Amino acid sequence: MSTKSKSGSGEVIRLVVPYYHEPKTFGAFLANLAHLILEKNEPLELLLIFYWRGSPAAEASEVLRDRKRVGAALDKLNHHAGRTVARLVDEKRLFSRGHALLRGAEQPGANGGDVLLFFCDVDMFISTDTLRRCRTNAIPGKSVYYPIVFSTYNPSLRAMAWDKPLESPWKYHPVTRDVGFWRDFGYGMTCQYRSDFRRAAGKYLISNTWGGEDVHLFKHHRRTGIEVVRAPDPGLVHVHHRARCDTSLTPGGAGWCGGSQLLTEASAGTWTRWVHKMQQGRMSLVVPEE
Repeated sequence: MSTKSKSGSGEVIRLVVPYYHEPKTFGAFLANLAHLILEKNEPLELLLIFYWRGSPAAEASEVLRDRKRVGAALDKLNHHAGRTVARLVDEKRLFSRGHALLRGAEQPGANGGDVLLFFCDVDMFISTDTLRRCRTNAIPGKSVYYPIVFSTYNPSLRAMAWDKPLESPWKYHPVTRDVGFWRDFGYGMTCQYRSDFRRAAGKYLISNTWGGEDVHLFKHHRRTGIEVVRAPDPGLVHVHHRARCDTSLTPGGAGWCGGSQLLTEASAGTWTRWVHKMQQGRMSLVVPEE
């Protein structure tokens, strides 16, 4: 894939996304990406690492159907763009974010040169402002960008508790305490050049645990002396989904995942409203899914 922009509006960013069986989320993610490429003329290239095994495990037939849908959707995006802007890499092994980072950084840029990587998850809304900050704050050999993501609470729960209409989570959101929170404990979303990543990465990144590889990479960058730009980014939104903790997680991973469950459903103010309305008989005991 080329690292030159047809529009000349900025350096091409290679978006590296690990994926395992999230069909609903993927559809919304790809719609956001298509908007950026086709309507905003953002020079982006998607490298989707498609894992055929993951946890919790899906039926093999479901994964196969998902693979066909994802492949067709990427082909359609490439057709509308008139060039290859999205590529899929099949991985038969168990889902691993660390492995996906290494796979995404294997291919150099045009003519063997460097390339700007954006490691991202499929449940992220990305704005043009975030892409601008990615290009500005990642400088080869000098700095890497670790945005602090704004994470939304359960939109259905919030709408019901506050008697507000339900809005799509895939958009800009006002940064308020009842809409979401700053995920300052997360290091998974990052922009850095391939050359800097390769200097910092190692085999320790190949991990099947939940989240640990991101922290290892972040800390290694800091030890090498490269500047780590860490700042809130309101244009990069983690779209709420209910966390599901695998029973096979290590004690550390289980604690991390359990804490995430408690934090990500609603603010204290929304829970207070919910309980008050429930006591009045105006609200169900069952917390709605998003």
